[in-house]
Amino acid sequence: MGKVVVAFDFDGCMDLLQFARDWDSEGLSITDKQFKEELLKKTMLGMMNQDVDLDSTKFKNKLNRVIDDGYPASLHDNFEKKVNYLVAKGLRDFPAIREFRNILKAARDNGDEVIVRCASNRQSVEIDESCDNPDTFLPNANECFKAMFPDNQELAGVQVTYNDDRLEDTVKTFIPDPEKLTNEQKLDKALEHLRTGEETGVMEGANILVEFLDNNKNMLEEGGVYVQGLVEKIKISIEKNINRCRLNKDWKNSRLDEGIINIKGRVREKMPELLTQEAVVAETVPVAQENTKFATLIDQMHAAEAANLQSNESMTYTFMDDRKDILERANKFFSENPYLIPKGVELKMIHTPTSESTEKQSYQSIRGTGVKLKNNQRTELVRFIMTEITKDKNYNKYWRGTWPQDDKQVAPLIEKIENKFNAITERKESTIALDKLEYGDK
Repeated sequence: MGKVVVAFDFDGCMDLLQFARDWDSEGLSITDKQFKEELLKKTMLGMMNQDVDLDSTKFKNKLNRVIDDGYPASLHDNFEKKVNYLVAKGLRDFPAIREFRNILKAARDNGDEVIVRCASNRQSVEIDESCDNPDTFLPNANECFKAMFPDNQELAGVQVTYNDDRLEDTVKTFIPDPEKLTNEQKLDKALEHLRTGEETGVMEGANILVEFLDNNKNMLEEGGVYVQGLVEKIKISIEKNINRCRLNKDWKNSRLDEGIINIKGRVREKMPELLTQEAVVAETVPVAQENTKFATLIDQMHAAEAANLQSNESMTYTFMDDRKDILERANKFFSENPYLIPKGVELKMIHTPTSESTEKQSYQSIRGTGVKLKNNQRTELVRFIMTEITKDKNYNKYWRGTWPQDDKQVAPLIEKIENKFNAITERKESTIALDKLEYGDK
């Protein structure tokens, strides 16, 4: 049993909603957001749960008939027909969907855990910026993935989890702010507000707890998952009772007091530095709109899934994209630098062109030979890559999303990434020499 991470680009792999953008929910009992989320969820279920031969002539003819009928845009048309149309489009015109079906089948046979990631560098950008209707829900790629892969989703008999961590989150760091409270003072202040039992106090206490989570995410990931879970449970309890003007006294005292005191005790026992740590403010760098995906792949291959691998486990990270130039650049980069992939992780890249005139390319798997970066190291490296790209004169010369124009422009970046990785991990010259001997002098 192992882990299978499947990372999709969005535009050419999973953007099924583009065929339903002419619809809105005006006059109906549900919002545009609710409609589109349900539409995406049902579409993904329909595409994955069909036990059919996709290559049979009979099934191909069926898909063609559904697509030829067109997307039913009328508000009064059957919801099921809309789903059927998107299912047919996905199965016929999106090779990434077919590849995902094969991956799920293999995972079911092997008992593997499946995690989905969004590998788009436009993860938080609205997918349709041209619409000016304020009532229309314009989701970004991350929101579309959340709708397609909700919690506890089972597809083709396999439990599928969506990891919604974004590149934006990785490049965010925190710097001391002497004017703010320490974490222990924050928890005490939260407890003070929550004990009032008043709605405004409870809300203020909840906000402090949320800030505590956000500002200490990296440290919590290192060894305090139980703290995060406890805070989340308290927050859920607060949200469920927030409509009351005054909370039940027994519930307030026994659950909130006990929970927050438990948090402080656990943190003091396991991570005392978290309580006394100086208060911080967020500092981030821009996420470049570029076509190497180096930062995205490094970020995701060194993320939580790889951190939790046991010595006898392996992890496959499969990256799908319809862009041949992106895949070939990434394939060359990681083939020549396998130490940038953690040992125990195997990188697979699948070309999924949506045009029949584009020849599908094949790439060999790349087995990682390197160390797993710690969270602070991963943040430092990814921030460095983003900074180097955005300050490159060629990046600012062209339209966003079109850099690099050729491999000559990306060559200096590759050398800088190698040097930065060596410095962060204190990689020795003897190790570098052995890698060059095995994989060729770069």
